[in-house]
Amino acid sequence: MLIIKNNYSRIPTSICDACGSEFILSPEDYNTEGSWTCPLCGYTNDKMITVQSFKYPDDFKSDNAAKIDDEKINEWIRNRIDYLRKHPNDFMTFETSGDALVVVTHEHNSIGYNVYIGRDIEEAFILED
Repeated sequence: MLIIKNNYSRIPTSICDACGSEFILSPEDYNTEGSWTCPLCGYTNDKMITVQSFKYPDDFKSDNAAKIDDEKINEWIRNRIDYLRKHPNDFMTFETSGDALVVVTHEHNSIGYNVYIGRDIEEAFILED
């Protein structure tokens, strides 16, 4: 059995940019340039990015995701602060969706929280070497 979507644990999958099919790739699925070819439609997808090979900004992409409104961002900030209040051993928490990323940190014995907001997030999946 080949698992395509696993809600129990995180198994990294790749999605073909052309046909949208989802695969679990292994290192031998990549060609010498680091890209892979979809076995269903034949499209050559992006190169494999590893800890040793990644390069910012070349290997990072923004998917022009949905814009998250400011009220939702404020809600996320409050939720993340509430989370850190309830989990005093944690020092960081984040929430992300669409075009936004909220990161909240709290240093031990601090009287406040550092809040970081990112918009138009760029991301890359970086494989272990």
